[in-house]
Order: sequence, then structure tokens, then C-alpha cells
Amino acid sequence: MSRLVALREIRGQEVAHLQSRLRRGLAGFANEGYAIVKRDEWVAVPDDSGGHIGPDSHRFLRALRDHGDATFFAIPVDLDINPPVPAYEVPANALCISEIDRITSPFSYAFFSGKPDWYVLSTVNDFIVICGPPDFVQTYTGRTIDKVFADFHSLALHYGQKGKYGEAIKRRLLFVYRQLKEVYPLASDGDVIQLDP
Repeated sequence: MSRLVALREIRGQEVAHLQSRLRRGLAGFANEGYAIVKRDEWVAVPDDSGGHIGPDSHRFLRALRDHGDATFFAIPVDLDINPPVPAYEVPANALCISEIDRITSPFSYAFFSGKPDWYVLSTVNDFIVICGPPDFVQTYTGRTIDKVFADFHSLALHYGQKGKYGEAIKRRLLFVYRQLKEVYPLASDGDVIQLDP
């Protein structure tokens, strides 16, 4: 049996519908500049991309199960790619999470339940953003919110030691860090927080 049998590929109007629902939390896609929407009951933290889901797949699966999600959607946020890359409906199991991580890693994607009552923005720019209720975010990361921010800050500073290219990544990551650590908590519900400098 193929490993892809459990993933349902989505194209066309259904993708557009899911992207429209996702925009309640994600205001800017890759071609527009990443931006998220502040939700009062949520936290938003940056983390190392490590692929998209990467080594945190077991914690992501636990967060999905604890949250009651039997499936989730993987939605492309690189809207300028031609031909468009597909979206997927993904069962919440280890094999499918591993497969969707592999398939989506060359592109920026958002993973969400479809409501959205949480989402993960996975970019090709060396970071992900996990947004949702604090318990979902902490289960996904396996760390406190403060520890996630501290680790991301250290990661950003580490890039600065990698020459000219590293300095550009450092500036981008520190901008994301400041937007999520300092701006997001003080914003009003519905405000748009830019993640691209």
C-alpha cells in the first residue's frame, strides 16, 4: 500500500476556500509578505523550521490528539508558484505527518484544522510560527512559551556568526522575534502583525 493513500490531495476551488478560511488567522501569504492576525485567546511563537514539522512531529501529533483533531489541512502559502502546488487533507497519524513534512518542505505551507482554531505557518525562510491556544502551542513545542522565545533568539544570534548571508537571516529572524514577543501581545484582537521586515 502506498504511503500517500491516506493523504487527500486538494486542488482548485477547494484550496481557494481553505485559503479564505485560513486568512482569519494568516493575513499575508508568501507573495504578499507574511503577516498574522492577533487573536486575544492565542499565543504566537517563532521556532526553528527544521523542515516544516521536522523533529517535533511526535509533539505535533500529541497536540493534534489533545486538541481533538483527527485530520488537518496543509495549505500552500506560496501563491505565485506555477503550476500551483496542491493542498492536502492529512490524517493525524505519525506516518502521514512524516509524509506531509517531506512533500511540503520545498515550499511555504500553513497547517491548520480548517476552523482555524490553531495554525502553524511553515516558511522556507528558516522559521515557523505556531499560533493557537497556549496549551496547544506548548504541547507542540514541548517547551514553555518563554523558553521557545529564548531558543529562537539564540538561533537568530547564531546565524549572525555565518558571514554576510547569515547576517541577513539574523536580521529577518530578530524581526520575527520582536514582532511576536513584543508587538503581538500588545496588539488588539484582529490587528495584523507583519512578519517580513
